[in-house]
Amino acid sequence: MQTEVHQTMEGQFQLLFDKMKIEMQNQTAELKDSITKSIMANMDEKLLPIVEENKKLKIRVDTLQKEIESFKRAGRSNNIVVFGIEGKEKSTIELLRELKEKIKQDSNIDIVNNEVNKIHRIGRKRSRKQQTKAGNMLVC
Repeated sequence: MQTEVHQTMEGQFQLLFDKMKIEMQNQTAELKDSITKSIMANMDEKLLPIVEENKKLKIRVDTLQKEIESFKRAGRSNNIVVFGIEGKEKSTIELLRELKEKIKQDSNIDIVNNEVNKIHRIGRKRSRKQQTKAGNMLVC
């Protein structure tokens, strides 16, 4: 009889232990879910301003890229490249004077100094022997 009582009690303890184990597993799972949700909510809260700033920065970058392209187009629109002017000049002032004379001679057009913002040779630097040959220049 004692063995039967002992076995019955042992069976009841085993059932109780199994129920407690299942309950603890459920609580552990709920706790994990709760902690995970809390951490994710906290991360989302911290991430939101960064995402917003990122959106604003992307818009700003796009705007600046369009602005740069506009400036590039505007800069190129006022440029002319002149071919065939000999490279005897020593300075940009002499280069401008030579260009004005050549245009006046060929096209009968007078160019005023303030109509030219910038003038310089383009292409490779030539040796002294080659400087007498015609070269290219950029006029802005």
